Amino acid sequence: SVLHSQKALKSSLTCVQAHMPGAMPVVKAALQKLVDRSKSAQEKLNKVLVATKDQRERVLAEAYVKEGTKKTDEVEEALERVNKAELPFLKGLEFLPLNEATETIAESEAAAAAVQTAISEARNFVASKNLEVKQFREAVAKPAAEDFGKQSERINSVAAKLSQFKKDTEARKKTALIQEAAEKMTKIEEDVKSVEEAVEPFAKGDVDDMSTDDAFDLCQKLLQQFKDLYQKMDESRLLIASRLQDSKAAGQAETLQKLQTRLSEARSKTAKTKAIVSGREQAIVAKKLLSEAQDHVKQLDDAVQKATEACAPLVEHGGEEFLVVSSVQRLASAVRTYLGEKDLTVEDMFKQLAGDDEGSKVTEKSFVEFLEKLPETIGKEEITCTEDRRIAIFNHVDEEKAGTINFEKFKKMLAVTYVCKSSISLTEEFEIANSKTVGKIEPKDALEALGFPKVEAVTGMTRVQCKILSSGQTGFVTMLGNAGTVYLETVSAYETFVKGMDQKVAETAKKTSEV
Repeated sequence: SVLHSQKALKSSLTCVQAHMPGAMPVVKAALQKLVDRSKSAQEKLNKVLVATKDQRERVLAEAYVKEGTKKTDEVEEALERVNKAELPFLKGLEFLPLNEATETIAESEAAAAAVQTAISEARNFVASKNLEVKQFREAVAKPAAEDFGKQSERINSVAAKLSQFKKDTEARKKTALIQEAAEKMTKIEEDVKSVEEAVEPFAKGDVDDMSTDDAFDLCQKLLQQFKDLYQKMDESRLLIASRLQDSKAAGQAETLQKLQTRLSEARSKTAKTKAIVSGREQAIVAKKLLSEAQDHVKQLDDAVQKATEACAPLVEHGGEEFLVVSSVQRLASAVRTYLGEKDLTVEDMFKQLAGDDEGSKVTEKSFVEFLEKLPETIGKEEITCTEDRRIAIFNHVDEEKAGTINFEKFKKMLAVTYVCKSSISLTEEFEIANSKTVGKIEPKDALEALGFPKVEAVTGMTRVQCKILSSGQTGFVTMLGNAGTVYLETVSAYETFVKGMDQKVAETAKKTSEV
């Protein structure tokens, strides 16, 4: 508190003196009084400092000695933890189990580091405070210096013990490394024996009776074992070599040389064992590659066969099937347009063919005659075809080859699937002006025709009722805009076939490149 008061007085005096030169006479006189008071207070403080110097030095010295004693005690306590850490090595056993030795060494090194830190802190404190105390009067400085001397002796004693402990720990660590090398060598010898047993199918020729896959898998497994084994040998070789290079390991040179001899013998046995596998490895790998190649070729043959079958309707049959389907699609489109214009139904058209009974069945002769007259009936000359084509159309519609066509087959013939060419909306009603939009049709969306194409009188657009196949949503769609824009086109069986055929051919080409 005296020092704090000195500092405050000095600061105040400096501040007052700085303002005095330019101050007014009245103010200057007041400031001078403050200066006088500050100097008076300083004189009093100086007297207090002189009067209490002995007491202050004695109190400081006692505090320093007490703190030094505390730090010295901490050094000795840290040494006790070091002594406790090395107890497992003091049981009288020549060698501890490797795991226990490794853990004990790690604990010993950590304890030694803690002691070293405590010694450094204690020495620095004692040295610095001893120098400070020497400035005190002799009656105070001498006993404090004696106490610091005793503390230094205790600290140095611990430092000497720590030095010896570090030497012992280092020796134990080196012994543990040799012990680790010996255990690794034992494990290597066990692995060598295991590999020797594993190669017996190769040595006895039993591998020749195995399947290609089993023989290949066994060969790869053994080669990996050899690779792992050689890696372990290299690690042990480096460990033993590093220990031999350590001059302080001279007393263990014989043990290390024996380990080297065992390692050389293990490597020699491994080389002989691997030679047995290597002698057959190439034949097994070649057999495996041949088997895989045969599998690829078989897959290629299958792919070629599927591609050939996919192309057959066009390559082998001259595309006759698509010509018939195309004729059926033109026929269906023309009939649906006619029915839409005349506001008729499919049932009405079938009655023209089979009579009033929807359950009637139409023979080939009746159907062919109906198709012959149909262009004139509906006013669509573009659907005129030869008699052979009309017979082919009958056979196409009569899928079960029953010899007759009923209403369901006739209705299926007139079914139409459209594909969207340009985005268009789906509405609730036929007339656009009074209809609400219920959806949007995107390019490539497929639609099933539910009604017949009709021209809206107001706009001149051709519209049809449809169902979106992907969502099942129904409504009316503009097929042909009043400016000639085509929004829906009939799905072409030929285009569908060509896409599928191209996909099969592409898949086959990919298989070919893989082989």
